[in-house]
Amino acid sequence: MSCGCMNNSRKNMGMDNMQTESDGKKVVSSGSSNALAILDERYAKGELSREEYIKMREDIIKGE
Repeated sequence: MSCGCMNNSRKNMGMDNMQTESDGKKVVSSGSSNALAILDERYAKGELSREEYIKMREDIIKGE
């Protein structure tokens, strides 16, 4: 029986909290910070290749 934890984790990875500085640069917020932590964990476990990790990390930071 699934507790639905993965679904909640994915919901929390939204970029709703992404903020923009006055110079247009994206600021990593708590939502994207959580997504980066999850991504780092998955990479450390070997679930992602280096290329997948880098692409996903860039996407999270860009707010995509």
